[in-house]
Amino acid sequence: MSVPTPTPAQRRWLYAIVTALVPILVVYGIIDSSTVPLWIALAAAVLGTGTAFANTHPDLGSEDAE
Repeated sequence: MSVPTPTPAQRRWLYAIVTALVPILVVYGIIDSSTVPLWIALAAAVLGTGTAFANTHPDLGSEDAE
């Protein structure tokens, strides 16, 4: 199964959406303001890891890959 890789422009858009969404969630009391850095870090890790995963060849590290 192929995972679509977001372009740099799409990643910038996603980071901007997450960065804008978290304060809105605080205002509405959905998340606590003391956990904002954790939510931002989680979003960055998920977006970054997803991009890295999508750009990694599935056979990389396999003994059969040459």
